[in-house]
Formats: sequence, structure tokens, C-alpha cells
Amino acid sequence: MAGSEESFYGKFKILIADDQSKAAYSDYLALQHSNIFIVSNVGNIDDMKKLLELEKFDVVIMNFSFKNNRGLSEIQNAKRKSCNNRLRFLVINSYNENGNKETAYQNNADLYIARPITSANLIQEIKNLAKYEYRKAERVKCHIKFIATYNNEKFETFATDISVDGTHLLDEDKKINPEVGHEIEMEFIIPKTSETFKCFGKIVRLTKTGFGLQFKNLTDQDIITLKYGIF
Repeated sequence: MAGSEESFYGKFKILIADDQSKAAYSDYLALQHSNIFIVSNVGNIDDMKKLLELEKFDVVIMNFSFKNNRGLSEIQNAKRKSCNNRLRFLVINSYNENGNKETAYQNNADLYIARPITSANLIQEIKNLAKYEYRKAERVKCHIKFIATYNNEKFETFATDISVDGTHLLDEDKKINPEVGHEIEMEFIIPKTSETFKCFGKIVRLTKTGFGLQFKNLTDQDIITLKYGIF
């Protein structure tokens, strides 16, 4: 069994729920070899639900016919009980029959795909589905030490909250005293990984205790780094 999300910093966690499709094994190999996913597989509904309750998976790839189509009816319940409240389900089908797509979406699937689909296209669809959640701003309270560089001068301060979109830095004594619209260079340690993270931010608001920044030009990998290392 895979470990907690901190063990897989920087990669999406995928669970394949399939009990009969030979294509699922090919998908498993392709996703593993892509080196951007941590992939597990499961062959029955009970094991799927247990894994989702214990581990924070990002996407479940479910065969449309999983356990004689009973898997579809478990999607809503699995999402509700999952330890990741933003879990996404991709339902994949070997037969593009009329009504199957509607059935999948009626059962709370987030994406429906009919084969044939190349491994490259499947990987891109999964990345798009997973990254949609990573781009959402989940702001959390924190007390993280920052080194902020403004007007070529370095300042030590602390963040009071942070998301994948930005942060709020303390500046009660107005030593930094930036202006809205200006940029600041930042450096801080990711709490869960002890990795040094550097980026730029744009001042978007001033507060009584400091100022709010919007992170600029973050890559997809930067967003994953923040998501797994802080939240």
C-alpha cells in the first residue's frame, strides 16, 4: 500500500479501479513510466473505498464496467468518504455506446473517456483533471519565515496565511512598506519537505498588519510543490 501524500511530493496519486480490462494494465505501465504519477490499482469496490478513506489520491480511473457497473453507483459515496474532498473520477470505457457518457456523468463522474485513446492523450487528460484542483486557492493559516527582497534590501518576516495563489506577510512596523502593484522577491522553506522555495510576488493589498501578495509566474511543478509541501 502506498504511503501518505508527503511521501509522494511532486507527483499526482492515481488509483485505477478495474477488475477485467487488459487495457488497464497498459494504462498502469504507461502512467508509471511517465514519472509524474504514483499509481495503485484495485480490483474490488471495498478495497477501493478503504484506500480512498486512508490515502489522499488525486484521481480515480474507473472502468465503466467495474464490478458489473456497480462501481459507478459508488462514486458519490466514495467522494464523500474520501480523505481528499477534491477527489476526481475519470470513467473510461472500451465501448462507445449511446448513453454511456450520460450514465457516467449522472453517477458523478468528473470526466468520461471512450477508447481508443493513446497513452499520451490519457496522461494529458489526467494531468488536466488533477491540475484543475491544484489551481484552486486553498488558503490556510501559517507561521512561515520569509526572506523578502524589496528595493534591493532583504527583510525577515513571517507569512500569516498562504495558498497556491499567494500569501500575506507581516509588516506591522512598516520596515518593508511596499506599494500596491510593486513586486517582491521571496524565499522560504517548505515546511513538509525542508526545500527552499523562491518566487516573485505582486503586492495586491495593504493591511494593518502587513500586505497581501499574488505569486507570479508559478509553474505547474511549483503549484504541486506548494500543495504537497504545505497543505
